[in-house]
Amino acid sequence: MVLNQVAFQAGPLTASLPAATTVDPLVSIAIGIWIYDERIHHGAGAIAAELFCLAVMTVATIGLSRLEAEEETKRIDEHSRTAEGRDPRRVRELASGISNP
Repeated sequence: MVLNQVAFQAGPLTASLPAATTVDPLVSIAIGIWIYDERIHHGAGAIAAELFCLAVMTVATIGLSRLEAEEETKRIDEHSRTAEGRDPRRVRELASGISNP
């Protein structure tokens, strides 16, 4: 929990979210094995399924974070163009993330 908070404070959410989302389940598995003496299935099919699910989770998390970063960049670009002498109310709306066409 503390490491997540430090990661979220270190930079934008788009930078810390993929790492935190991918690492959290792995740390949980490690704690379950180490502290609670849990066992992981050792069959080839089970390991393949676990690795596949980990890969899907990683790719999806990175894709979603990139999408959010692109949207944030577009909002900042629009804010910059608007801030160059246009309607001050629109500048405030863009800065706060409110979008009224």
